Amino acid sequence: MHILGARRPSFATAPERRPSSHSAPSIAPSTRSRRSSHQFVLRDNESIIHPPEPYDPDDKDTQDDPDLKLFAYPFWAPELADVRKAYLIPVAMVTTFMCIVVWLFFGLYWASLFNVSDRAANLSGWIINRDNSTIGNALQDALLAASGNRTVSWSSRDPALYPSPADVMHAVDPNYDTWIVVDIAAGATDALRRAQLSADPAWDPASVVAMYYSDARSYQTYPGMIISPTNAILAAASTRVVRQLAQQTFANNASALAATLRDAPHTLIGALDVRAVNMHPWNNPVAIAPTFVGMIYLLILAFQVTMASFMSRQAIKNHLTFRAYLAMRFCTPAVAYIFISLMVSLINIAFELPYGASFSYGAGFMIWWCLSYTGMLVCGLALESVITIIGPKFIGIFLIFFIISNVSVANYPPEVMNRFFHYAYAMPFYQMRQVYTTILFDTGKHIYILKYFGILWAWMALILLTMPFIVWIDYNRVRHSRLHGDGTAPSH
Repeated sequence: MHILGARRPSFATAPERRPSSHSAPSIAPSTRSRRSSHQFVLRDNESIIHPPEPYDPDDKDTQDDPDLKLFAYPFWAPELADVRKAYLIPVAMVTTFMCIVVWLFFGLYWASLFNVSDRAANLSGWIINRDNSTIGNALQDALLAASGNRTVSWSSRDPALYPSPADVMHAVDPNYDTWIVVDIAAGATDALRRAQLSADPAWDPASVVAMYYSDARSYQTYPGMIISPTNAILAAASTRVVRQLAQQTFANNASALAATLRDAPHTLIGALDVRAVNMHPWNNPVAIAPTFVGMIYLLILAFQVTMASFMSRQAIKNHLTFRAYLAMRFCTPAVAYIFISLMVSLINIAFELPYGASFSYGAGFMIWWCLSYTGMLVCGLALESVITIIGPKFIGIFLIFFIISNVSVANYPPEVMNRFFHYAYAMPFYQMRQVYTTILFDTGKHIYILKYFGILWAWMALILLTMPFIVWIDYNRVRHSRLHGDGTAPSH
């Protein structure tokens, strides 16, 4: 891939050249005849089409300076000053340009991860206090007091709206109404007081507080930004409220306190323990591959098809009508992506990814394949359009930008990133990741899949509306040059 300082490839039938007087007559003519029998020659890189020919010291294509000896100089030899300069200047230009690219594009990804924990308050958490007594009020007050201080924003909800655990779980996932719910059992205070007084050895510390969440919704977000802070707040508040309750219960009953310490110490120490209900755990590490890095690979594979198509169509493009040329530009990658996306989908089976977690196994596979194909088609046709505008020299730079702008919003939910990154809701990788997660871990509503596909189809519609005009401008320019000019206009 050329970036700077490279000539555009010229695609024309190679003229038959006369053999040099210094060449062996029995070899040079046959070499030239074989060369002229090929369809076309890439002057910049003939090895793309042909194997390299034997070196000819009198061939101007292989030696620019006939006064230089072959294989005879160290790198810094004075005799190589001109050719060394021709080598180093483009390398220096590319290096400088890449340094600029680092600051232009790489910072986008770094910024997407910068201070995300400071924006945890943009995530919501609910408290359902069914106790409305000492324990329930103490835990509720502790969460509300910490709300927004590098933790989720907590709010209380009426228990009547969520009468059963199933209703609570439904609010967390698939409805996505909130990120986490702390549910305090009804009668918790009275139950613990009775257990302390009776020294009940059957007391279950995990029977009072339940914490509902769905880790697979965003496995990067939950552990550090939601679960750990919530556990720390509840642990500190539980210790205080149990001590307070014990002081009230045994204020004038020292003998009962001694009996409880002997027979049921867990009602006084560690009497409250949070029961974590992870409805959809991220329990398959292999899923990281297709839901993050795998999407980058899909884009790179689409890029390879784009470049192969660009190099291969030069011999035929000038002989096609515009309609045939446009159809070729669209149909070639569209067909190629069917098989590539199928292979990418099949490799997941080898590593036992659970296509059947949310749908039947076959349906999950087909949805995955369709999504991968749609994503490749969107990204690949976008590259097809852009290479027509900026040419092959700079398409690699656009690829870097396209990858970074997508992966920057594929890790954390947009709620915890700077508002600039809310463009995530329109990006292909974000839509693909949401559907992949739904298929593998049964997160979210199935109807949301149509929304995510719809956004990808909107990208497709935009590309299909603009690509014909982009291709026509380039096609018409080259056609006019070939018919009325010198026939040397570069084409993309």
